[in-house]
Amino acid sequence: MQAVATVMIVTAYVAVLTFVALKARAARSFTDFSLAGRSLPLALVFGSLAATYVGPAFSIGFVGKGYASGFVFLIIGLAYSLQNIFVGFLVAPRLRALHTCHTLGDVMGQKYNRTCQILAGLISVGLCAGLAAVMIKAGGSIVTEIFDLPLWSAVIIVGGITTLYTTFGGLRASVVTDAFQFTAFSILLPAIFFWIIFTRVDGGFSSFVQQATEITTTGWASVSALEVLGLVTAFLLGETLIPPICNRALASQSTRVSRNGFLLAGSFSAIWFVVMLGLGILALLQPNVASAIDGIGAAGDRENAVLLTLARYSLPVECYALIVVVLISIIMSSLDSLLNAGAVAL
Repeated sequence: MQAVATVMIVTAYVAVLTFVALKARAARSFTDFSLAGRSLPLALVFGSLAATYVGPAFSIGFVGKGYASGFVFLIIGLAYSLQNIFVGFLVAPRLRALHTCHTLGDVMGQKYNRTCQILAGLISVGLCAGLAAVMIKAGGSIVTEIFDLPLWSAVIIVGGITTLYTTFGGLRASVVTDAFQFTAFSILLPAIFFWIIFTRVDGGFSSFVQQATEITTTGWASVSALEVLGLVTAFLLGETLIPPICNRALASQSTRVSRNGFLLAGSFSAIWFVVMLGLGILALLQPNVASAIDGIGAAGDRENAVLLTLARYSLPVECYALIVVVLISIIMSSLDSLLNAGAVAL
């Protein structure tokens, strides 16, 4: 019964997503395809930015980190939030003011020379291709678990659907579907977080705070200051102006929209990290969930399984299916941004 409900809900979601993508206006020029005519309003810039960076690492990964070490990774995640805010204040408006640039490579070419433009384009293509492969593999793994398909066919489905609507509508289709998917996961996962606290956890919020304090204290004891410094530095600088993020700044309606989109996305990410880490802590508060997770082999596999295991044991069948939908939407929203940015990089 659970499998049938999950398949039906996921199929319906993909059908709705395809409809939304097809309703987006087809790209008729390179500017349309690469930058949506430089006409993206604040809501789409914000939603698309948030949907782009909330990939498997910032969802499945952070839930696993919450289970393993409480809120230790919050300070590391906040470094990423701060990065987006800095970019909003200092970089994004300046990028939008470059009216003749369509890509990060164009920016390098205008500011430096042709060699820098080509080098930036090649690096962008390689980066987007590598990250897209990771996203497709992650999406294929989830589809394989749901539909019991061979991994190769699941990978083709995830990559094929995303490539289809990205090719048809360019950045506009990518951004519109990103905003749709952002709405889905930004509502559903926080709602599930509070639902589990108040319906499945004995003691409710006070038990959550106590468990969070204990596991976070233990987590801090298990990491060194050097590790934390390295991770904070990586999150603060690691994804600054990767091609999909740069394209959102260039495609905004105005410098003001570009700045505010990054500021809102950075602020949202701080809330998102709290919720994701909190879901991992909630898994510790339910003995049957914790027992199932601890029975998984390697530590990395356990962390990656926390979110789905929590959903499977804590939620009704329909809600578990929604979690699957959320995970697929998170992966596809990152994937379409990478495909579009990689396609126009050169």
